[in-house]
Amino acid sequence: MLNAMGVDLLLEGPSTPHQTVLVSQVASWSPYMKLLMQKELRQGLMGGIPAKDCSQQHPSSGVFLSRSHGSNNGRWLEGSELLEENLKARGFEIKDNLRDTPLQDLARDLYQNHCIMAGFAGGNLLNLIFLPDKARVVEYNPSRIYADRWLFVKALGLDWVHHVPKQQQIDEVSAKQLANLAFEGGLVRQL
Repeated sequence: MLNAMGVDLLLEGPSTPHQTVLVSQVASWSPYMKLLMQKELRQGLMGGIPAKDCSQQHPSSGVFLSRSHGSNNGRWLEGSELLEENLKARGFEIKDNLRDTPLQDLARDLYQNHCIMAGFAGGNLLNLIFLPDKARVVEYNPSRIYADRWLFVKALGLDWVHHVPKQQQIDEVSAKQLANLAFEGGLVRQL
């Protein structure tokens, strides 16, 4: 990400006076620091492109970050394709295998085109940093992993829906219920 912003990364410590930036433990940064990071990312990656107006969150502005082919962590949930199909039928774009998308392209697409970003709990949802103001993040968390995205969501003024399903697979009924959550803002739900 820093390379895309034109920041040189050092492999060895410099021998002359220098300035550095430490990006580990970003989740522990204050809300103010998170806002500053978002501002810097927008300046460095967006190139002055206009943001999507998210005062109205239409289904056609939704994107689902799929794990269909890009999940290497073993947290694939059986029936996830039913959720993807349900969201796609409502106008969502399905993005799969994000590692194959150049960072600047992904950042610009999220910023210009999407007011709702949904996905399973994990690092892929930290792409929320690229969403326009007033966007919504929908986090499905069947693995019950610690969900620290709320720290960013709150700091950046985004809407957040967090869902911890009881079942360990998605069927037709739960796929529809989960897709509905993308349109209900600002809540934490357990079905």
